[in-house]
Amino acid sequence: KFKELLKDHLDTMFEMGLAFDYEFGAGNRLGFSILVARYGSEGRMFLEVEETHPHCACYPSILKPTDELIEVNDKLILLPQHDDPKEHEVFEVLRKKIAESKRPLKLTFIHGERRDEAFLEQENRREMRGLDRPDAKKSALRGESEQCVRMATVALESLKNAAMNGDSESGTASKSKINEQVATCTHLASDADKRIADNRYAAQEKEVDGTKQITNTNLQKCIKIQKEADAILAQLLDKLKAEQLLIDEANRFAAAATQARESAENAAEEGHAQSLLSAVNDARNAETGVKKVEHEKLDQATAYPSTTTQIKAAVKKTTEERERAEAAQLKFLSAQAAKKCDLGGVASSEFHEEDAFDASKDIDDALERLSKLRDRLRNSQNPNPENVKVVDDAYASVKNDRDAAQAGIYAAQAKLARDQAEEFAKDNKANEAEEAAARAAVAESKIKDIRTRLDEEKNDPSRDAANHDDTKAKVDEATKSATSDRIVAEAAAAKAHAHTVLEKSEGQDNSAIDAALQRLADLLNRARTNPDATDEAKATVAGYAQQASGDKHLNESQQHAAAASKAREETQSALERSDFDEAKSAAERAGAAAVAAAAAKKAVDKDEHANNDTKLAVAGNTAKARDEAALAEASRHA
Repeated sequence: KFKELLKDHLDTMFEMGLAFDYEFGAGNRLGFSILVARYGSEGRMFLEVEETHPHCACYPSILKPTDELIEVNDKLILLPQHDDPKEHEVFEVLRKKIAESKRPLKLTFIHGERRDEAFLEQENRREMRGLDRPDAKKSALRGESEQCVRMATVALESLKNAAMNGDSESGTASKSKINEQVATCTHLASDADKRIADNRYAAQEKEVDGTKQITNTNLQKCIKIQKEADAILAQLLDKLKAEQLLIDEANRFAAAATQARESAENAAEEGHAQSLLSAVNDARNAETGVKKVEHEKLDQATAYPSTTTQIKAAVKKTTEERERAEAAQLKFLSAQAAKKCDLGGVASSEFHEEDAFDASKDIDDALERLSKLRDRLRNSQNPNPENVKVVDDAYASVKNDRDAAQAGIYAAQAKLARDQAEEFAKDNKANEAEEAAARAAVAESKIKDIRTRLDEEKNDPSRDAANHDDTKAKVDEATKSATSDRIVAEAAAAKAHAHTVLEKSEGQDNSAIDAALQRLADLLNRARTNPDATDEAKATVAGYAQQASGDKHLNESQQHAAAASKAREETQSALERSDFDEAKSAAERAGAAAVAAAAAKKAVDKDEHANNDTKLAVAGNTAKARDEAALAEASRHA
């Protein structure tokens, strides 16, 4: 883990222009010394460049004291990060390995915090050590002026680095150091002029004249460096000013996106659809604008890293605000669409299936867009936690809307199928009624699938826990509605089927009535034990059972009455032919029909499903059968 962190740190330093590689060839000497250092009292231990020497291939401007040596031939240097008795041995092994490595040798360094100051201090120390020599005073002016040139050169390199990194503060400080060296060198040149006028140096006039020439030459070098520095600093400041304008423009777009997002959230909360749409469009326009700054107005190849970083931050902020605005919009639109599919709409005459399907599609589209946005955030590096939460909440809310909407639509389909089945049953269209009942069953099954999914995902983090119970209640209500409608549709179909078969058999086949009665009885029993079946559905099924039972008893009584009438007519016909045996037999058949009719009446009186109208009709048929039998018997006796 530490190695990965260190590698990430090195990559970041390269991106910021604060790290570099140098390859020492066969003829290059290392020419620098290292020591073990630590960042602070508890920080990371590392190898620090202690001193660079003139024979170093990187001297004077590339490698400087305080720089960190972090890689050797692309391999990270890992020092013990705690008190280790073998720490000195580890350091010696590393130092020896570096010194004796074969060429070419690739070393990687990170800029130290005070590298320029440390270099100047190093050079000053060396200069002071040189002045202690007995013959040093004769060349003091020369040495000091040369030191001015060296320090001005170093400061110029620092200025160039500052210009590369867009660091105006360091650039201005480096320029001040150059100005100081020019002033010092000017003073030294003036001192050389004074030495010529001093009689004490008359014997050394030639030497003094040479000193003057050297100091003046060094002064001109410093002035040349100063002019170059003036141009570099001016260019740096102009470029920073131009890039600051782009940064300000990008930040304005980010601020506009924030304002648009806040307006979108307020509009969604207050239910202002048009204002919400306008705010989302403002956020999108802000994102378009800031991306135009990034990709069209900003020259990323030459822009300062800090400028690029700030503009990218503004782009990221703008995108996040746009995402949150769109999440608020999708959540709002989903909730509005869900209202078109709820059970209140289903139960009213205002419900339109086509509109409901369009609304459901809108919810699906919103869910898909939020899902993609959610995945993009989760797969991005360092996503904004607040954005992740907002999008997750919107996704969970829309997911609940989708389930509630679909359940509402399926409940509406089941109700429509029930209505159709009952209409077909009135017209005795049994096949059509059966098909409608099958459609109701399919709708019920789909709602139950939704309810099962809700139960399974109760603790799913993608579910909105606060609204899960509310959604579950809506789906439960839709399930009860669809189940009840399916039961009624099946009952209507069963009743229609029985009646149709009875008509086709011309009243001679009671098996269809018996099958229908059994089916209805089973439906009624299941409805009474089904927690999703409503009392209205149970009562409706019971009504269809009454109708079917009444049809059966009425048909039977009609058959008995017809048989009695026929037997009475046969009795009279036999008497007219003086066929007394046949007349007796026919009269007995009439009597048997009357007995059977009486039994049918007794059965209908006991049938809990038979209604009063049916009982009265059966009683009338029974009376007719009894009268016909009595007439037949009376005619025979007469």
